[in-house]
Amino acid sequence: MGEILTIKQAAKHLNMSESAVRNHLIEWGFFQMPGSRVWRVHRSNLDKIEKQGNNPRESTLFVSNKRGNLCHSTNGTAVTTLILQRQLAAELDARLKRA
Repeated sequence: MGEILTIKQAAKHLNMSESAVRNHLIEWGFFQMPGSRVWRVHRSNLDKIEKQGNNPRESTLFVSNKRGNLCHSTNGTAVTTLILQRQLAAELDARLKRA
């Protein structure tokens, strides 16, 4: 099936931190051998994720405004904007408090 990588090797291959890779162990197909504590993944699994367009190097969400594609903060036209997950959660909490 190809080369098998540890978390450290996968992080180096993806140019990410080890903690960022650990956040996606199950989602990216990491596994443990019985009786072992070491997580491993097939390199082909990581390559498939990159080819599908789910770039693991991206840590942002794409948010689209469907009402005329207007950006309300600048009154300009913006189809998509990048928002960090923490920022998105904070803005959602703030809006829910107002409602």
